[in-house]
Amino acid sequence: MNDEEFIAATIEAREESVSFFSAARKPERERWVVEEFLGNLGIEVPAGSVFSPSEEPPDVVFLDARFEVKEIMDPDKRRHAEYKESLRRAKEAKTVEELFETYTPRDITYTELCKLVQETIPKIRPYAPATQRELDLLFYVNLDEIHGYVSNEITESSLFQEYGWRSISFISGPLAVVLFACERAPSFLLSNLGKVVRREYGS
Repeated sequence: MNDEEFIAATIEAREESVSFFSAARKPERERWVVEEFLGNLGIEVPAGSVFSPSEEPPDVVFLDARFEVKEIMDPDKRRHAEYKESLRRAKEAKTVEELFETYTPRDITYTELCKLVQETIPKIRPYAPATQRELDLLFYVNLDEIHGYVSNEITESSLFQEYGWRSISFISGPLAVVLFACERAPSFLLSNLGKVVRREYGS
């Protein structure tokens, strides 16, 4: 692939990113998060089994799970605007070098991920208690420049009970963690409660 072809391919990829992260495709992104979460847990996802219901909540349904999907990003992140700016630069690029962006990889611990979730839960607009008790809260932790994960203990499940959700989980890259699940939660969440499950790609 020569420079011209590489630049063209980059422009195409960034155009897709701008489209994918638009408001109109929010339901598609939420389904993608749920599918990735299930994949990380090693759960088979038959075609059509993950869908967006006609009325919210929940955002996404899978079997008896009713997921409410929330995203955690870096503070002051303006993703859609940043993708648009990245696309503009790609369209103006004359050399491959102009496409490169600064990347400073860093690791994150399980404790840090749990803390981010704990800090974010109180900021979510609450539903009526009866509704919230039947919803499975799922966080997509989408932080820039995360390279690796440092193993340590996850936060005790009982600390999440007070928030009133049926279950609370998160996905971060290849990780899937069920932090809390009450006795009414779907069985596949209960069976993974308190575990850090990591998908091994290509295995």
